[in-house]
Amino acid sequence: AAKRQSMSWQQLSECRWTLPQKGTPSREMADELFTKNRAMRPFVAVESSSFEKIRYLVSGSDLLGILPRTLALKSQKNKELAVILPNLSVKPAPISLIAIKNRPLTPLIERFINVTSKAAKDLKLAI
Repeated sequence: AAKRQSMSWQQLSECRWTLPQKGTPSREMADELFTKNRAMRPFVAVESSSFEKIRYLVSGSDLLGILPRTLALKSQKNKELAVILPNLSVKPAPISLIAIKNRPLTPLIERFINVTSKAAKDLKLAI
């Protein structure tokens, strides 16, 4: 686990990391954070899309990782991890809901569309 509470993006890029697999939304978000902050992407020693596994690996090694805020803060409160960057505000990547043309939507799919559309409006995201 990290000993310092604050590090520059350059320092972070020089560390060894455990991150989700390439191509996953979480990995793309992590890569985008380094790019936005003009730092090289870090060396990824372990790839895992399990946040619990990332938490476990970071807590028992010198690796760094990203976690959802609630899990990171809980781990910090339990003195398992140090949170280096506590509030990384990242806009979610744009997504589209798609379906086969000229096929009626099932009630479940219609409900999903309604729930996600409402969530997007509540979060003030474009829909």
